[in-house]
Amino acid sequence: MSKRQLLIQRNNVARLLEPHSKRERNSVRINIGNSLKHEVAKFYLNWLLRRNGSETVTEAIFRGHRARGDVLELDTGTCYEILHSESKEKFFGKSTYYPKDVQVVSCEAQALVTKMLKELGE
Repeated sequence: MSKRQLLIQRNNVARLLEPHSKRERNSVRINIGNSLKHEVAKFYLNWLLRRNGSETVTEAIFRGHRARGDVLELDTGTCYEILHSESKEKFFGKSTYYPKDVQVVSCEAQALVTKMLKELGE
């Protein structure tokens, strides 16, 4: 994909977000209603995506939908939901709340934190 096509893709995905929702790119927004493990996992996932050159939006609120995504990767239109205290069943129920143009993927908070700790130990 050319640089121009990538910029168009990123902007098209960003247009799915509520305009008033503080959708700054490449910054990590925290939600104190989540557990610390959830927020650390969200930071690390965002960091991994940014390290690979992707643009992201955290706590992304989608226009006309009841969904708020933990980490939205603008390059691919993939929304990552970090699971810590919720079940896979609840995640699958929530995944219907997202726009059809967004691919929703679940990530286990514990797996992300474990990977991060291994990387820090090197």
